[in-house]
Amino acid sequence: EAGDLSLTENEVQSFIKACSTFIEISKKYGKEFEGLAGKENLLGNIKIAEEYEEYAEEINKELKGYGFTLESFSLTFSKIISSLAYGQMSEAMEGMKKMLENPTIPEAQKQEIKESLKKMGEEEESEERKVLKENWEIVRKYQGEIKQIFDDLKDIE
Repeated sequence: EAGDLSLTENEVQSFIKACSTFIEISKKYGKEFEGLAGKENLLGNIKIAEEYEEYAEEINKELKGYGFTLESFSLTFSKIISSLAYGQMSEAMEGMKKMLENPTIPEAQKQEIKESLKKMGEEEESEERKVLKENWEIVRKYQGEIKQIFDDLKDIE
């Protein structure tokens, strides 16, 4: 259902606010996980499962204040990533359209570009693409903050 893919501005703003909390808790547990990861035995695995449950509980409790559960937070995260991918594709299409106006590009290459654009354009009409386009209009405004979040998330791993 394409409707389930749609984002609201409120959801994106809440996601951005919730991320710092998510990152903070993940970093805290991340250090503990690292210590546990070396325990390749049953006891170690049980310990990891227990720690994970505690982590999930704390994350859920904190995310609730932003209107999320761990599950809905993950869903919003993937919707934002899809929107960014769509945005990159749109920008690539714009670049290709500009190439068509360039007199130095050979006609054969322009024909290939037209074919690619036509294919992308047909896919554009799908319900899912329409939703992604609307999402992108929202996400685009927060690109800077979202990029910063992705950089911060890299630090956890």
